[in-house]
Amino acid sequence: MESSFPRSLVGNAGKFIHSSPDGRYEIRKAIMVNFPAVAIVNATNLSMTWNTANIPGAKFQITRGGGPDMLQWLCTSYPNGLPVGEAAVSPSFQLPNCCHVIHTNAPNYRGRTRSTIPLLRQQLVDCYRRCLEEAYKVGAASIAFPCLGAGLVLGWRRRDVSRLGLDRFISLLTLWARTNTRSMLGWLPSSES
Repeated sequence: MESSFPRSLVGNAGKFIHSSPDGRYEIRKAIMVNFPAVAIVNATNLSMTWNTANIPGAKFQITRGGGPDMLQWLCTSYPNGLPVGEAAVSPSFQLPNCCHVIHTNAPNYRGRTRSTIPLLRQQLVDCYRRCLEEAYKVGAASIAFPCLGAGLVLGWRRRDVSRLGLDRFISLLTLWARTNTRSMLGWLPSSES
């Protein structure tokens, strides 16, 4: 899938929290469906019919914002759903703030047992890794992440999710910087809130 950037992106970049010393990434607190980035990440479920936002009323914002074509595209492209830890990229359809939407299915931490925690953490790390790989494939120069799996639905602590995501993002950014001249600017949610 070709990147449709440099389409003019509109939206609200939210509140600045922090940036890396080298300026390669920023952390901002914002509403995902309004955040301007070439790719935004939609935390979804297996059937890809809703997102797992923990803000009341936000459960359908990305798929609703993308319009009926987005849901139809997801159901047609992934009739068996999206396994935990995987990611899939779609066009943004009617969302004016991005060119691509990367859908990922984070693991449910609520049903954990002591023996399943390492697997669940690995699946969550895989979500971040796969999202970044999909963003890289479409040539996204910027990506916006929610706190994957955080909140009421899946039960991950926001601080843990933010740290795992940021660690994965930094390690892949470092790897890509050694192998490519292209860099990626990313936004992750604040671990404070």
